[in-house]
Amino acid sequence: MNQPKKDIMDCILSSGKDVSHDGGQTLAEREETLQDLLQTQQALEAKLLNLRNELGSRDSYLKELNVNYAASKRDVPRLRADLFALKAKIDNLTFATERWNTLLGKQERQIDLLEADARRLTAATTQEQEDFASLEKEISEAERDFQSFTEVRDKYTVILREHGIDHLDPTVCKTLPEEFSDQEIPDISSAIEMSLTTIKDEHCQIDAAKARQDNLALALTQLAAKISDTREQRDSRQQELDTLQAEVAECVKENDLRLEKIRTLKEQYRAYEKIFLESFETREEYESLANQVNAACNELKDSLVANSRLELSLRLEDLKAKLQISEFTKIGFVIPACT
Repeated sequence: MNQPKKDIMDCILSSGKDVSHDGGQTLAEREETLQDLLQTQQALEAKLLNLRNELGSRDSYLKELNVNYAASKRDVPRLRADLFALKAKIDNLTFATERWNTLLGKQERQIDLLEADARRLTAATTQEQEDFASLEKEISEAERDFQSFTEVRDKYTVILREHGIDHLDPTVCKTLPEEFSDQEIPDISSAIEMSLTTIKDEHCQIDAAKARQDNLALALTQLAAKISDTREQRDSRQQELDTLQAEVAECVKENDLRLEKIRTLKEQYRAYEKIFLESFETREEYESLANQVNAACNELKDSLVANSRLELSLRLEDLKAKLQISEFTKIGFVIPACT
């Protein structure tokens, strides 16, 4: 910024020759001085034109900056409104995410409870199966006892019939032959009835155990279906939660971009303000330099006028000296005084 001013002042200083009262110069020297003054004037006028052109370019640039500044300034309220709307959206999504997390937590606990019930039912089913196997084993043993009692009954019935006894009765034991006198005749009929009753009871227990097993199997099936439905709901909500979290992340990213844009606009504001201040200082400096150039040009023009009048006076004096004519003053030809 200081270089143009220095160049102009150098031109003014270099051209500041006092020629108005230099009576000792010859005509050729004065013509040379006039030529130097004309070149200096042309140089100063060229510099002034360059300054005006540069000032016009600065004015155009400032106008463009002003337009951009106004556009950016108009964008700020809209960006802030978008930012507030985006923040509200993020808050809503965050609240929804927390609510979904709570629901998912409840479903996870519900699934844990259902799985615990399933484990208990499975354990109960296993116990019932073990009890059922035990009952089947007892029935098998009772059936074997029944078969054994039947064989014993048939054997004793044949032996007793050989001795003329049709029914096995404890009262007739005293009339049995000697080979049976030391033996205790078992109550086979009672044993057979007890075996049949045991078998019947155990069959009833088996039927009850089968019914319990069927109920447990049905309960397990229903529980498995409920667990599957709950898991599907949990997976669906997890997908919705993932979608919400992705949307929240996108909103946060957009929020960061808008904040970055606002920061950029603020930096542009500061840059514009700095340029405005510098431009105002430049305009003042250019106007001051232009005034100095104009003053210098006016001074040079005055010097040129003075030198022109001086040149005419010197030429007239030369003519008077050569022609030795002094009557010019008598006929009213007035020679302008040198100033």
